[in-house]
Amino acid sequence: MIFVGAPVTFISRGRPVRASHAVSTLPFRAGRDELRALGRRIGIKLIRQRYTVHEHLGLDQSRIERALRAGAIEVDWYRVIDLTNAKRRSVQHGGRP
Repeated sequence: MIFVGAPVTFISRGRPVRASHAVSTLPFRAGRDELRALGRRIGIKLIRQRYTVHEHLGLDQSRIERALRAGAIEVDWYRVIDLTNAKRRSVQHGGRP
């Protein structure tokens, strides 16, 4: 399942930018494949921090909306952190939660 963190707004080059990350709940290749599939649907090719538990797609405002329409679920950042920690525990214990 793909989750999108609640969008945040920051200033880049003097302009406000709204952005977020899309993360998969699945570890390893399954999560990467899930992110790639979403990326193809919304027009993003680059997976950031590949091969780590922090793999994600960087999303700007228009991509956030596309990801949500494609079935991703928006959650707050505490949930994103919980998901990443659960994925880390799964990896450390050989796939067991």
